[in-house]
Amino acid sequence: MSKLIRVLCSGFGAAGATFILQVLLSHKLSMQDFGVYVAANSSLTMIGPFAGMGIGGLFLRNVCISEIEKDRYLIMALKCILTNIVIAIIVGNIIFFYTGLNFIQSLCLTSFYLPAAIQYLVISYGQVSENFTKVSIAQIINPMLRLIAVLFLFLISPNLTNTVILLLLANIVSFAILLNLIDLKKALKKISLEQSRKLLFSFYKESFFYSFNGSINVIQIQFSIFIAIHLFGSVASAIYSSAITLITACYILPNLIFGTYLLPKYHKLEKDALKNISQFYAIAAFLLGLIFVIIIYTLSGIVIQSLYPASFKNSSILLKILAVSLPFRFYSTAIGAALLNEKCIKNKVTASFLSLVFQICLIFFLQGIGEKSLSISFVLSEVFTAIVYTIIFLKYFNNKNSI
Repeated sequence: MSKLIRVLCSGFGAAGATFILQVLLSHKLSMQDFGVYVAANSSLTMIGPFAGMGIGGLFLRNVCISEIEKDRYLIMALKCILTNIVIAIIVGNIIFFYTGLNFIQSLCLTSFYLPAAIQYLVISYGQVSENFTKVSIAQIINPMLRLIAVLFLFLISPNLTNTVILLLLANIVSFAILLNLIDLKKALKKISLEQSRKLLFSFYKESFFYSFNGSINVIQIQFSIFIAIHLFGSVASAIYSSAITLITACYILPNLIFGTYLLPKYHKLEKDALKNISQFYAIAAFLLGLIFVIIIYTLSGIVIQSLYPASFKNSSILLKILAVSLPFRFYSTAIGAALLNEKCIKNKVTASFLSLVFQICLIFFLQGIGEKSLSISFVLSEVFTAIVYTIIFLKYFNNKNSI
């Protein structure tokens, strides 16, 4: 229980630091600069999981099954992640070039991929050995350093360029700290060892589905922020972002419980035991989500007023709509953790992709009602995901021939 509490504290601490960072920037930057920042940050967050989440997830899965191969999988994972970081930085700079950001701003922003990619591997490395102190540090170090760096805006001119330069410094320091959490000296001694290219490519290829799984879940949250600036302008993007950030903070709880604390245990369970425990936790998660809905409906106006400037008052309406998604997301996270295996991962990814397409179609279909279309489409896509995940879950666990 103490390990779970540690993970929850660091996870909420990381979410809190990220949230405070956004609130701080909403006060220090102009509305237009803040809208550009949140849209750029959303695109970074959408690409980020491709760089490291899948590799970390596959590393965890493989080592839980065969812990004796831990070092070999670690070296393969490191090689793949370092390759992905380079690719992500190049792709990120190309995207930002076409969105009007200058080269310095783009380069500073894409430095986010350094800690973001390696963080997933460090968390998985800690999960394998149940070293949740290491997991906790990996979760909180980058958000905390980014917040500390941005506090220097009180001493210098608070514009977009200065902000991203400060974030660059925080990202570099975070990357160095995270590398040392995976026994860097030992890893560097082995990283140059010859490994079968076929085996390395096979690992890299298999990790794609785990990457896509994580990325789709993030994109479902961040895409609407990204598209808001193009459909409704930077002001609407800023207002919607303030609401979705609060909802995302709530998502931290099931993600930490099922994706961080329980997932290694799930990988080691027999099929029947996994089915029973997953169903129990899924129902409990849905009920917990309903409690969160009641709390947010009651406090939404007060929270928005307390945290954001007066120009953000419309965020409370969007927040109430978005809150309806909570029980469905909590449920999907609980059920989805049981589907992270070789038999189900492709179906899970397909379901998430279809949900994203459904969300995008709804946004454009409903855009006539303004930024409310972003919240409504998001909620309906979460309901869709919960239904399809349940179908996949029942099909897999009721099939006596699948192992």
